[in-house]
Amino acid sequence: AASPSPSLSVMALRASSRIKELPWSEIRVVMGKAMQMQAEGKKVINWHVGRPGFDTPQHIKDAANAALQAGHVHYGPTPGIPSLREAIAKRSELDWGVPVSADRVVVSNGGMEAVTA
Repeated sequence: AASPSPSLSVMALRASSRIKELPWSEIRVVMGKAMQMQAEGKKVINWHVGRPGFDTPQHIKDAANAALQAGHVHYGPTPGIPSLREAIAKRSELDWGVPVSADRVVVSNGGMEAVTA
């Protein structure tokens, strides 16, 4: 195999000195501590950064694979896919008797994304 271009070499990349001044996200601190504890042989249940202590159910893996094969590989709208938001709004009324407009529903991949949507 051909070697990568020297201009793309990881060794050629250097971070700005200012990056070292940025504080770590608290969730990353927790994640680091959990990983350290696991490395020490301690049993840890990961409830941070999308790392549950169980595997993804097969039907979800299959649906994700089908979506990828169908070409759904790009970012969706910031507040979420409109049809999913509409379905969640309808389900809210069915389950809890609370009417919710789909434009009041946000679907995100994390808390920070939801806050800024």
